[in-house]
Amino acid sequence: MTYIVRKFGWLFLIISLSLFFFSQVSNFPKYKINTDYLSFITFRLVRDVPNSNDIDGYIAAKLNLLSDYLELTKDKESMVQLLKDAWNLRGKKIVEINSTESGGGVAALLSARKRFYQKIGVDWSWKIVKGDGEFSAAVKRIFNGLQGENQDITLSDLEALRKTCSEFAADFKPEEYDVIVVHDNILPLIEYFQDRLQKLTDEGVITKEEWPKFIWRSHMDTTNPDLGVWEQCGLKEYVNRYDSMVATKPEYIESLKGIEIPTSTIFPAIDPLDSFNREVTSKEIEHTLNKIGLSQDDRIIAHISRFDKWKGYPDTIKMFQELKSEGKIEENVKLVLIGESASDDDEGGQQLNDILDLVGDDPDIKVLLKGTVPEEVNPDNIIKIEVLEQNVIQWIANVIVHPAYAAGFEMSLTSSLLKSFRDLNGDEIPEGRVVIASKVGGIPDQIRLNPVNGLLIPAGKMGADNSEKIAKMKEAVIDALNPDRSDVINLMGRGSKDRVVENFLITNIVSSWLKLFNLQLNPSTP
Repeated sequence: MTYIVRKFGWLFLIISLSLFFFSQVSNFPKYKINTDYLSFITFRLVRDVPNSNDIDGYIAAKLNLLSDYLELTKDKESMVQLLKDAWNLRGKKIVEINSTESGGGVAALLSARKRFYQKIGVDWSWKIVKGDGEFSAAVKRIFNGLQGENQDITLSDLEALRKTCSEFAADFKPEEYDVIVVHDNILPLIEYFQDRLQKLTDEGVITKEEWPKFIWRSHMDTTNPDLGVWEQCGLKEYVNRYDSMVATKPEYIESLKGIEIPTSTIFPAIDPLDSFNREVTSKEIEHTLNKIGLSQDDRIIAHISRFDKWKGYPDTIKMFQELKSEGKIEENVKLVLIGESASDDDEGGQQLNDILDLVGDDPDIKVLLKGTVPEEVNPDNIIKIEVLEQNVIQWIANVIVHPAYAAGFEMSLTSSLLKSFRDLNGDEIPEGRVVIASKVGGIPDQIRLNPVNGLLIPAGKMGADNSEKIAKMKEAVIDALNPDRSDVINLMGRGSKDRVVENFLITNIVSSWLKLFNLQLNPSTP
């Protein structure tokens, strides 16, 4: 039966889809087909049977499904190993928990991984801790403190954090999972999960050996953390209750004093085939330019990240305004600011209003918002966009800047680097683009100077004058807009794309996580 399914499954699928189409266009009720039942039958025909022992058949089927990724990476050996690691996890349940449903890199990262895990048949799910305004404020203050800003964490902050974690844990059954990954500042979940597991163990329902493995994933740039926040919140004690910790860089782990559990580093990554990153058409470009009030003749400087005080928007705006007032850029050069507010960021609305105040009534600066408009922001002052428009701007911008003050890892930068070179077959848009970013956190791992695939500038400090940084940005932008530099720009753009393909695609991160899951669950598995 397995042979028949594998040999003829896709034929059955085509027949089923044909019947489905006929059933929808037919005017005769007797020919209508129950689409739910049809979908179920089709799924059963082409899916991989979890209890099957045919690993070779599984790998062959999945390699075919992942052919677009293979075309990019040209690395079949690594893809086969990824699938072997996925195979070793069959029958295991994995869940990841964070506090951000939308907005920012973590949510985008988890969304991309969810889609990829579904493709390869890993039983993986994503849960979100949702709290009130006090919870969001506490999470943000802890985040700011661990990224280096002095914070005064109050007892009410800790109570809000623990209360929300307790409420989430009350309806969550950790015993149903084999691996539980907790992201960033909802660390106290471990206390409530382990209390429940201990109770079940004392009652004889489960054994200690059946407890899930707990992993803490920190996405923050903790190079210079406020250690008072680290100690005051009891974060160190929470972390040491986990089985392991994952960060983006070794430096982020070393600076957090007192970690006693095993640690590892995994770079974030993007899915080059999803709606955030796919190539765009001429019609989509025309639609986007019309929507935001630009023309094909305009040259674009773009800043694309989250509307967050760590992202350096004030420096970008000042840089552009100085270039205009000094007459160093042509009239057709425009600045496009694209961002969104993370769902757990209570400061997002205020940050966006601060940006709008700096922009004022400058007609050459466009402020674009993806996602929900914060309550405190006047929607008349922004242009609401969707994923498509952001993707288009990344593909067509002449220069992209990421002048962050701190950055665990900039996924929007990764996306921009991927799109920095494109063979446009005669289109008027330049083939290569220059990406300019701060030399801080995880950014230098993405932009390398040998070979050059972008330009690094000083990070500066939040709220400071940052004149040196802005001067460097201006020099870099002028150089990047110089048509006589097209050969160098194209070379840098090609290098940017190659850097992402080799290191920061979804296949890389999934491979690393699968190895970690297997290490936790099957230490003896090669």
